[in-house]
Amino acid sequence: MSNICRFLKCFLILFVLILAFSSCQKNEEKLNKEDIQLEYRLDLLDKQTVKINDNIKIVQQQNKISLEESKILLDINTGVNKLISGIRNNYSNMYNYKIQLTDELKMIDQNIGNAISVLSSPDIVNTLKQFTENLKEDKLLNNIMAKDVEYLTQFVTNFGSDIEFIKRGELNPTLDRPIEVIASKGDFGKQITVTWVNMPQATNYQLYRFSAVKNDYELIYEGNSNEFVDKSTVVPYTKVYYKVRIYNNPKSYSPFSDVVYGYLSGKNYSQYLFFGYEGNTPGLLGLILHLSTDQENNIYLSDDYNKWVQKFDSKGVFREIYHNGNSPRGSTFLKNGNAVITTTQTNTYVKIFDKNKNIVKQWGSYGTSDTQFQNIEQITVDDEDNIYLIDGTGNSVKKYDSNGNFLLKFTATIRTAQQTDGPYPMGITFMNGKIFVSSARNGLIRTYDKNGNFVSMWDTGSKYGNDLSSFDGKLYIACDGYIMKTDEKGEVREKIGETELKGRILSGLSVNKNGEVVVSDPYSRKIFVFKQI
Repeated sequence: MSNICRFLKCFLILFVLILAFSSCQKNEEKLNKEDIQLEYRLDLLDKQTVKINDNIKIVQQQNKISLEESKILLDINTGVNKLISGIRNNYSNMYNYKIQLTDELKMIDQNIGNAISVLSSPDIVNTLKQFTENLKEDKLLNNIMAKDVEYLTQFVTNFGSDIEFIKRGELNPTLDRPIEVIASKGDFGKQITVTWVNMPQATNYQLYRFSAVKNDYELIYEGNSNEFVDKSTVVPYTKVYYKVRIYNNPKSYSPFSDVVYGYLSGKNYSQYLFFGYEGNTPGLLGLILHLSTDQENNIYLSDDYNKWVQKFDSKGVFREIYHNGNSPRGSTFLKNGNAVITTTQTNTYVKIFDKNKNIVKQWGSYGTSDTQFQNIEQITVDDEDNIYLIDGTGNSVKKYDSNGNFLLKFTATIRTAQQTDGPYPMGITFMNGKIFVSSARNGLIRTYDKNGNFVSMWDTGSKYGNDLSSFDGKLYIACDGYIMKTDEKGEVREKIGETELKGRILSGLSVNKNGEVVVSDPYSRKIFVFKQI
């Protein structure tokens, strides 16, 4: 009997051990299964974040979100990716899990806070706000691993769907992009006014301005008005770029308009010197149609009435009669300091003088051949010391080397439909590898390369354009009552002396080595000098 009892006792112990082992095996299988499921879900989340990352870049390239929005969304997605890695690496150690992942969540929360104030998509903002609420309610890191992954999966799925919607979203074909967008160009002093046509079906507009600091466009206005006054502080005569679109809601918006630019105006120059009285003795002035300045900023005035070229210093003090000759016209200086002086109605039209005023070269007479002229006006030299002369009556530019050898000839200007007389070129200058020519009978500026090939043409808006000059990559034009300072395309236009020169007819013009602008009013016998403030 005792043996039977012992056997039963051993059997029971063995049975209990088998049950215990079986239970442990099942628990281990359950844990392994949960681990596999968790790893699988984390792998899916990894793949989702990679796709989200790609889609964010795509919608930015599609111009549906700004560069700033793209950067913030990528930062959030990177934070989520780190959170996923943290769960994967620490889920076996709950203490490390909470400590390490808390820092990641704080960073995500901070990025979301920044994003909500910047993002234009309400759907994404709502998704981010919901995720922030989950963080505040401690729904993540609540020691229930599966729940954490569930909340994270819900967020990543919604986040990815929002980006995917933007990516696939079609612009509403019934919403045309804004047209006739205009940004003021110096018309309103210290502010730029941007306007556009009020478009059909538009209830809301978004206006963007380019930021050089961010290297991207930033939203500066949103509302139902088709006009915005930008009072931002920028350097006068610096281009500011804008674009506008209809944005009724995330599902109803238009493409952006063409990019336009505007700029502020401001008084950058002031008159600091003027001189000149009428007379026919040295130091007095007759009719100054052209002038030039040398490397020491001395001023040379070609006097058509008194038939001489007078030299004044930079303060307007008379120095000498530099040259006598009938109807002196344009003058300029070569790199070695030699002066090129032109006249009309004389035996020799072009003379080159050394620094001691000895003639080193001369050529030209009246006529129409390559070495003859009908009526020389302004002249200039290029970076190789080639000489370009305007023949007004012949409507041509003739090019010579510094030894007077003829190189080429090309047409100078054209007649506009509004003109009742023929074309007559007046001013010429060299800048940025190109030749610029003005007309005394219209406001056109024509540009040529050094081989005489036509490049471009634009209108100053002035009644005429007389002498030209260039300095530091800017073009200066003697216009009707002011001096225009602009770029080679005539896009940003500054008016120098608009108050002081109002109503005056300006002709001769030169900018000296200090950037001071010297201009003549031939009929009042006055020379004006403007200095940058």
